Amino acid sequence: MQLTRRRALGLALAASSTAVRRGWAAGDVSDDRALFWEFGSGASASTIFGYERIAASVVPDIVDEGTKRAIAAKRLIQDFPSAVTLPPIKLDPSLPPIVGKLDAKTADALRGIIKQSFAQLFPTVDKMPGVEAAMLLMTEGRTPPIPAVGGTIVERALQQGRPSTILISDAELHGMVFPSTLTALDKRIGQDTIAYMLDLRAKGGAIGHQFEQLYAARRSGDIHSLAADLNKRGVFSPSQVFESDGMKAILTGRLEAALKGAEARSAFVLLPLDMLLGNDGIVAAVRKNGNTVTAAA
Repeated sequence: MQLTRRRALGLALAASSTAVRRGWAAGDVSDDRALFWEFGSGASASTIFGYERIAASVVPDIVDEGTKRAIAAKRLIQDFPSAVTLPPIKLDPSLPPIVGKLDAKTADALRGIIKQSFAQLFPTVDKMPGVEAAMLLMTEGRTPPIPAVGGTIVERALQQGRPSTILISDAELHGMVFPSTLTALDKRIGQDTIAYMLDLRAKGGAIGHQFEQLYAARRSGDIHSLAADLNKRGVFSPSQVFESDGMKAILTGRLEAALKGAEARSAFVLLPLDMLLGNDGIVAAVRKNGNTVTAAA
């Protein structure tokens, strides 16, 4: 199973409706309801954008706003090289089938979903390990993210001649990957995990589609909190692949250095949404260092 950087960092889950945001006034914008943040003020003010691996076609308004902000800025700043590929994550064929850990009702419900949404995999459903089943439930209903939101914005800005800076190199990123198989993660997934995901799906439809709706509604706080909740229940997340605390620290320091100082110019910055949010996120860390960062619509 090959896991590209954008695919790995894009794994997150959430649920909601796109209609909510239409009623917000400009003064109501908060970190929990934003994908764009403004760093600083004046001629050198910059925009920080929280991306997820979402199809550009699903959120054209976000792509358009991001493109306008990126072209208005003097330069682009990206977290990692767009084309970097991480080492493959191995799926051990000897992992125990998840159906053996489930009660009859939950096992039958899982079989039904696999048959309906992943028909090509249904013949192997009774041999499927928990980590694979959870990944399928996470992505069900999601529009193929090619081209993705972040990539589309970057491409359009580069076409306008904006120079681009990379904060973490390909080699550095490889050094932050935990070399492991999915065996340890699979052990965490059992009845409670799958039952919770099936309940989430029953309430709001396919989880991948729920996530798209939530991102379209710019409800970033719900994305972050639900992803954290699912992670606690054993669902795979990027934090289990990367040394995320060290990555956040490096991104924070280099971001501040790139955006401050006498030579600083306005920039459009692309960072993973999940790394921006929370008490230990990049936005909070940058603010603690005395910088002004304001959530934008």
